[in-house]
Amino acid sequence: MEHLGRARRRRRLHRPHRRLHQLTARYPTRVRPPGLFPGRPAPCSGTPRPRPWRSDETPRPAHRLGRAPGGGRRRLPAQAATASAPTVRVLPLGDSITFGQGSCTGGGYRQPLSALTAGHSGYAVDFVGGRQHGAMTDPEHEGHPGDTIDQIRAGVDGWLASSRPDVVLLHIGINDLNQNLDQAHAADRATQLIDRIFTDRPNVTVVMQGLIPTTPGWWNQDLSQPVAQYNGRLRQLEATEQQAGRHFRFVDAPALTPANRADATHPAQMTDGLHPNDAGYSCSRRTSTRHSTRRTRPGGSPAAPRAPPRPGPARCTWPT
Repeated sequence: MEHLGRARRRRRLHRPHRRLHQLTARYPTRVRPPGLFPGRPAPCSGTPRPRPWRSDETPRPAHRLGRAPGGGRRRLPAQAATASAPTVRVLPLGDSITFGQGSCTGGGYRQPLSALTAGHSGYAVDFVGGRQHGAMTDPEHEGHPGDTIDQIRAGVDGWLASSRPDVVLLHIGINDLNQNLDQAHAADRATQLIDRIFTDRPNVTVVMQGLIPTTPGWWNQDLSQPVAQYNGRLRQLEATEQQAGRHFRFVDAPALTPANRADATHPAQMTDGLHPNDAGYSCSRRTSTRHSTRRTRPGGSPAAPRAPPRPGPARCTWPT
């Protein structure tokens, strides 16, 4: 009798309606697997749709997240679009070359630099400063024609406080050399200006472009020797500043063709003894851009350092 009792219980467990009850408890009525009920068509895909997950159920293990009950991968919601490109605040700081003197549009190197960075998808460049000059959509800067290094240092605290730059494009020193204002210590004064910038903005990136090595001077007095000494001192400063943890780069200016040395094969790239023309400014933009925003991440931190450039001016030939 005991053997017959066990057989009855076994048969009851394997009755069709018991099996049906177990399956319907696992799969809700509206999401039953295909072929569960004869005569009812299966879904077109041949794979059951994933049932909705209820909050009262036990959470799935981490390795099962994103998996549909049928073994396929669950379609997750589309990710939000990438955030808009971050903005790098760039302060052009310096003298008349930063101002754009000699340029037909008044933008100097700032206008071709703005056009070059406008199409960059990784960041957006916003020129900042208290002055506006040039036929361009973003004409802000701090270029002061005729100013010496000490004059720029006297006003730099206020300009940095109001502009809050991530990058400072610095070009200064030619007026000191042109006016013969203690040429031997001009690089020392420029170093003090750079130290002042880092004191006010410790995380800023300073990109300093050297003086044009072929600058003849306002009176064509030949400034090649003092310019070479000035550039050489500041070129050596780059390693010192970077060892101190500061984001400083020195960029050699291109050797432009002065107006008094131009000919049919070498058109003029300067309007006078000090200032480039539009062709010269575009050439300066090409050499400086590789070391400024392209090597600088938004927020003021520089990208991975590369091998230092070879000393000496870069030569740029403008097409005729």
